[in-house]
This record gives sequence, structure tokens and C-alpha cells, in this order.
Amino acid sequence: MTRSSWRSGTERVFEAWRTLQERGRYDLVINVQGDEPLLNPSHIDALAEQLRKGKHHMSTLAIRISHEEASNPGVVKVILDAQDRALYFSRSLIPSMKNVSTRVASRYLRHIGIYGFYGPFLERYISLPDNFLQRSEDLEQLKVLGAGHSIHVSVVEGDVGPDVNTAEDLKRLEGMIGGE
Repeated sequence: MTRSSWRSGTERVFEAWRTLQERGRYDLVINVQGDEPLLNPSHIDALAEQLRKGKHHMSTLAIRISHEEASNPGVVKVILDAQDRALYFSRSLIPSMKNVSTRVASRYLRHIGIYGFYGPFLERYISLPDNFLQRSEDLEQLKVLGAGHSIHVSVVEGDVGPDVNTAEDLKRLEGMIGGE
């Protein structure tokens, strides 16, 4: 187990990575968040492949979602630049779509709770200071963006399963698993 003083999953993954480094060299680390219990294994493979290309210190995944799903504050959304780097993550609707006619053509993206790291970047992550945006949204990846680092985002297709953030989400998941 990792120490209880860590405040995020990435900090706990860092400790596990450091322990494993004593037994061998591990350059790539994939952190599947606990709120993604039914994550598609092919999506984990896609993230690993992106990391193996060696172009990014940190990567994650997203999937296209409807306006209805994007309107849910329990769903973390991400906006990308032209090179598929995250511009921002939010629990709010982004983009906000001030012009309703634009909404029809919009492509909302749900962030999937999985991160890939080039191992040594985890050490840098641990030393980054918390920031206002990270605390405001309660999203650890904003610590990285707020410090000026980039996060590559691969948009994947297919079912990712529900994320589980509330008691209602858990009930829905239990119904799915139990066949109800």
C-alpha cells in the first residue's frame, strides 16, 4: 500500500513507480483511475502505444459525447488544440456554446480517467505546486497544465463504460454488472 498522506491517485502511482524502480527500470507508467471500472482494454493499449512513440511526457484519452452528457457536471470535459494537446479540463460545459446553432456541430469530449506518463515526469509532477484551477475544479491534471506542461489527448472510439463518481453512478454500475 502507499502512504495515506498522498492527495491524488497520481501521487500514489508515483510512490509505486519509485518502489518498482528498485527492482528494474520502468520508463512508461499507466494509471487507470478507480472511477473507470469497466474501461475497455483496447483503450489502455491505445494509450500505451501513444506513450511508446516517445513524444509526450503525459497522455490521456477522451471520447466524443452528446450535448446532454456534456451538460452533466459529474462528467469531466476536455478541450484540445490543433495538435491534440489539452487546453483545459472542466466539470462545466466546455465550450459553453453561447450560440445554440453552433451546438449542433460541436464535438464535446469526455475525459476518460486514465493517464500515461513517461516515468521521470512523475517526479516532476510531484514537485509541481498546486494551483487555483486545480483546486477550483478538483482535477489533478490541471496541476500539469497550470505549470505550463502539456498533456496529449488521444480521442478513442467505442464503449468506455460508465465512470463512477456518485452513489447513483455506483447503483447504475451494480445494475449493469448484476444484469438488471
